[in-house]
Amino acid sequence: MTRQRKAEIRRIAYARAARELAANIDITWSDREFPDDEEARDEFEKQLDRIVHELEAKARA
Repeated sequence: MTRQRKAEIRRIAYARAARELAANIDITWSDREFPDDEEARDEFEKQLDRIVHELEAKARA
């Protein structure tokens, strides 16, 4: 398999991972995980968004 094909497969995998994670993120996750800590909920949601954006960026690279 050529390097170009491997890179293409990797980009497809990152794009798929980003789509699947974004589709399965349940906004109530943070409420269940951190019911009494609004700051922790916000940080949790930011981290999930950051992960999705990083995967999307890798898919475009």
